[in-house]
Amino acid sequence: MKTTVFFLLALLSVYSFCFAIDLPAPIENGKIAVTLVYDRIIDGIEFNSANLDRCLRNHLDYYLWHKGWDYEFVDNDTTVRDDFRYRLQMKVKASFKSKKIRSINGVDTRETKYGGFLKIETDISLVDLENNNRIIISRRRTKSETGKEWVRLADGSFMPPELAMIEPPDFVIKEHLSNALSFLPSYKPVTKKLKWDIPVYLVLDKRIRVRQKEFEDGDVYLALQYISRSLQRQFGFGLKVVELGDLTVDAVSFNGISGLFDRLLENEPFRRDTLTIAIFDPDLPEGFYERTRPSRIGVSDLGRQISLTARLAPPNPETSEWAAFLNGQLMLHEIGHLLGAIHVSDLNSIMNPTTAWVSSDLFDPLNYQIIKRGRGLGLPANSVGEYLNLITDCLDNSDYGLADYPEVFSAISV
Repeated sequence: MKTTVFFLLALLSVYSFCFAIDLPAPIENGKIAVTLVYDRIIDGIEFNSANLDRCLRNHLDYYLWHKGWDYEFVDNDTTVRDDFRYRLQMKVKASFKSKKIRSINGVDTRETKYGGFLKIETDISLVDLENNNRIIISRRRTKSETGKEWVRLADGSFMPPELAMIEPPDFVIKEHLSNALSFLPSYKPVTKKLKWDIPVYLVLDKRIRVRQKEFEDGDVYLALQYISRSLQRQFGFGLKVVELGDLTVDAVSFNGISGLFDRLLENEPFRRDTLTIAIFDPDLPEGFYERTRPSRIGVSDLGRQISLTARLAPPNPETSEWAAFLNGQLMLHEIGHLLGAIHVSDLNSIMNPTTAWVSSDLFDPLNYQIIKRGRGLGLPANSVGEYLNLITDCLDNSDYGLADYPEVFSAISV
């Protein structure tokens, strides 16, 4: 009887994540053709098939890159080129559910409707194209869904559901992909150094320096590589760290970021043609995932070319390998400001003022033009008037109006 119970428990624990597999041989590094196939179309204003596809692609882009794999997305009916070693197909079955969420205010018992409860199931197959289409993996199935308890506290317990924010779809996908693609071995991520890369003076919280004694082995360095890769692909220039500095931080929460930034502006000199990027470890980092989470986790000054960001911690051990992705996107947003970019309401833009679940690292068409043209003005822009003229000119020559990007109003009315 004890043996039977143990077997059933073991089977359930495996099934809740993915089916275990035995690989016939080690997987050697090579270029992967990735195909996503969906079983249905999901309609909705925000939670729909198009945004889910973008979210999956954005996460796959980071995951495969940080694992050291070269890849391209290809259509299901496309004959892949000879330079591909593998073909990875991911069949996706997903749905979004709506639920009513009770207010966290103990007096106010109103409920609000939230439509982002994600349930996702994937079947993954991997074929070795160089060895007569040998099937390495066939239908590796993984299931995940929005969890009630998903934020681990320092003592190992879960943050109570009534205090934690609803798990966003992107965190469901992070954990899902970590489980579904765990069979892929890791190699060193490929990064490039370009002539036009921007010099960076990196100021790190001393506590980060202590915890990451070898800077190039830590998540901050990986985040900077991710940022540089994104900028290189979009603009033809990346980042290069030319010097490291220390930031002495006592006890600063998310809410103390403004005061810390003021200190930074007082102590750090203006460095022409160099971005100053500062990062600190906030006290109680799990506070980012509370329903009453802080409104500011990053701040920047275009004129002084200085930014400060909090270093986010993944909410649980299952998503620990996504630390560089989380912080890379936060830092890229602030670096965008240092390059002249402004807030927009586009869910698929890195310059959305909130941490949008689609998790795009791309700049929207407006900010793309601002950065491209603004680079000719030098760092920083020669004058406030010249900078505002650039924004309005880019708006006038865009294919959309201010109504499409309401956040732009506040940027040009200051």
